[in-house]
Amino acid sequence: MAVSICTLNVNGIAEHSKREKVFKHLLDQHFDIYLLQETHLPDVTQGKLWETQWGGHALGLQAQIDRLGWAYSFALGAQLR
Repeated sequence: MAVSICTLNVNGIAEHSKREKVFKHLLDQHFDIYLLQETHLPDVTQGKLWETQWGGHALGLQAQIDRLGWAYSFALGAQLR
């Protein structure tokens, strides 16, 4: 089974309107997994909100350099273990 992966440097999606546009654009692409770099997610609480807005599972890793923020990996229709 082939898996399609999209990777994108979003250069910050902390602003709601930009995040909404990015999420809509990505969902229109129909990939299995989405890897987003430099999301600039401020904290885990906001991460749960973003996961709700995305409508799928999300896994996050906090970067050690503040300007990089977080890198998030989204998968739709997948069972994460």
